[in-house]
Amino acid sequence: MEEEEDKNICPPNKEDLKSSIDNLIHEFATQEAIGSVDPDAIVAQLLNSASVQSMLQRVSVGSKGQMSRQALPANYPPQVQGFVCFSTEKLVAGHRYLCIHVVGGRAFIDHLEEERNKTSDKPSLLAIIQLMSQRFEIKGIPCSCDPKINQSHLFDLQELQKGCSSMLGCNELLTADSPLLIMLFRCEGQSAVRHLVSVYKLEWRSLLAQTSGQEKFVCQLMDIGNEQLPVGLLDIEASLIPSLDSCLPGSAVSKYLEEVSTRFGERHRLFISYARQWWREYKEAGSSHAARPVRIFAIDEMGKNRFVCEYVRQLEAGHALRSPEEAARWVSIIPTKPIHQMPAEGSSHWYTLPVAVMAQSLNVESKCSLLCSLLLGFGLDAWVCVGTLSSGAQHTWVMTRGPFTAITFWESSTGSRYIYKVGQKTGHDYGTVACIFNHKHFYASIQVIFFCYYMNWKEKKLQFAFSVGSYF
Repeated sequence: MEEEEDKNICPPNKEDLKSSIDNLIHEFATQEAIGSVDPDAIVAQLLNSASVQSMLQRVSVGSKGQMSRQALPANYPPQVQGFVCFSTEKLVAGHRYLCIHVVGGRAFIDHLEEERNKTSDKPSLLAIIQLMSQRFEIKGIPCSCDPKINQSHLFDLQELQKGCSSMLGCNELLTADSPLLIMLFRCEGQSAVRHLVSVYKLEWRSLLAQTSGQEKFVCQLMDIGNEQLPVGLLDIEASLIPSLDSCLPGSAVSKYLEEVSTRFGERHRLFISYARQWWREYKEAGSSHAARPVRIFAIDEMGKNRFVCEYVRQLEAGHALRSPEEAARWVSIIPTKPIHQMPAEGSSHWYTLPVAVMAQSLNVESKCSLLCSLLLGFGLDAWVCVGTLSSGAQHTWVMTRGPFTAITFWESSTGSRYIYKVGQKTGHDYGTVACIFNHKHFYASIQVIFFCYYMNWKEKKLQFAFSVGSYF
């Protein structure tokens, strides 16, 4: 009886599918008049036909039956058992998973007042945990000194090496530089507006030295700002599923992570030295260059000093955003965070791309880096411009250029676009341009007259000097 049932749910083979679809297409095409066959109409009829729907159902049922019969790991940690989202239908045989169990929080002393407040509209916390393109949200965390959290999630580690068909082992996992990103937001009352509180990067690869494949982490969350004051502690239990057959020596794991950190630190130190030499040469090239608002470094959300090119990446939005204009519109509706709402010297803080995408309020610089990244994903030659407005206030905006298109300025706060015309402002309020950069290059202006509406942006006449080039 079981064998007969399995035979009924077995999906059709490729020849049967191809011949059936060919017959349906021929049948629909002959119904149309010669010379007026509409391919879109044929595809629509084909998808809505009973035969195709029946074949799709057979394939779906067959694949589900096969997955339920796969030998999946059964040695789940206790915290995973009982969660519906971790059913066997969600797991893939041959993949290794990272289970993150958030046990709770401690020492959030800034929320003692909210804990005493018993009103229904008191603020709450939102935690977002991200690994590569996988994201997990924990909503409705109460604003209290010791918030109670008990949620788990599985991250598919196979994404670290998508081309690898076998289950990732210790060596592949150790060489994958993809830390777990934890973002904590504060949600005000019933509104959907959230404010970034802290960002933490969890180095989970120390699990590779544990014989049990499990380890407890205490994440000390720091406030956004130069002072980097502690916000609270987050207790996390991490485990690998299935567990490793043989773990690595703890000394080997720590030595490898230390060597990677040392190499990065040395490269960063050499780049700082090169940037200082570049800045000295730039100031010597003109008497007014030292006063220009050239921005080489910016502090990120974790208080780390980064090269500005690191904030821009080629970001493809897929079907979420259909055009560059739609991307500019989406970035413009993100609330612009006023300077007075930022911490000390908060106007100098830029958000890295993963945080900028998730945050619901950004400063102008972060919105420009996000917009530039999206425009690069559409294949445009996009640059972030740093300069001043006509009033003299420092400002940042985006520029695109191309061999067959005009120079276009994009205002990230409004989504407006301005076509560049020599000697004309054409509606914008941009005054001077000190430097431009994207994900590959950084240039600073050496023009005597560096007013925005008098600059020549053509490739051969673009008078920018001292290319810092790509940091990576």
